[in-house]
Amino acid sequence: MVDYLTTKASSVTMTASGKGETEPAQPETREDGSVDEQAQAANRRVVITWEQ
Repeated sequence: MVDYLTTKASSVTMTASGKGETEPAQPETREDGSVDEQAQAANRRVVITWEQ
């Protein structure tokens, strides 16, 4: 995705990094200890940053 975006905006420097187990956006377990599948899905993400 970063490669594609860079072709559309060549003056912008972009980087992508995967997030998940090491940097969760929200807890993946509920208070009762059960797995929260929606939280797991939210934690599987890629963050794209850019600079001009």
